[in-house]
Amino acid sequence: LERAKLDALAGRIADSFSARPVIHKAGRYGIGPATPAIIAELGFQIDLSICARFDGRRDGGPDHSAYGADPFWFGPGGELLELPSTAGYAGLLAFIYAELKPSDPRITAVKEWLAAHYSVTENPGMGAEGLYYYYHTMAKALNLAGIQEITRPDGTKANWRLDLAKQLFNLQNIDGSWSNPNGRWMEKDPDLSTAYSVLALEHLIRGL
Repeated sequence: LERAKLDALAGRIADSFSARPVIHKAGRYGIGPATPAIIAELGFQIDLSICARFDGRRDGGPDHSAYGADPFWFGPGGELLELPSTAGYAGLLAFIYAELKPSDPRITAVKEWLAAHYSVTENPGMGAEGLYYYYHTMAKALNLAGIQEITRPDGTKANWRLDLAKQLFNLQNIDGSWSNPNGRWMEKDPDLSTAYSVLALEHLIRGL
């Protein structure tokens, strides 16, 4: 059934766009033991179904907590490239926009993960990669969720607004801009990183 559905969907895309898809992402918790062989057979080359550091067993899903954010090769002959997805604050935003209740187990799970991996010095699991986008989504998600403090697993509390504001001001260049030496996703461009930083500060200030 899984193969038939994917084959039909890929065929419909090919008919509509004159190109067969080569990137696959399973819907929600749809990836299973048979998936790698099926997508390899159907000509897919890249998979995005692994959610790095996420344990979905609470909600009846798979446990991906052993996977980091680094890409890896897998599949019957090692011919498939896995690019693990990261959720974090972007995932929390998606749940907020979907109007899930705060008591929803998916909201609870992502909040627990964020508390366990709370940081303003790095993008968890990715270091400096995408750091300013991380700051932007962090501030936007926590502000929209009405979260004032992060309670870590050891019980200590973090004032994320204060922590993030201090970090951004420490990273600001002498000309007032921000830029990321890492350069992943164009963050060396001061226009882009400065925009992310200003938006983060805007969301940070809104909740004061």
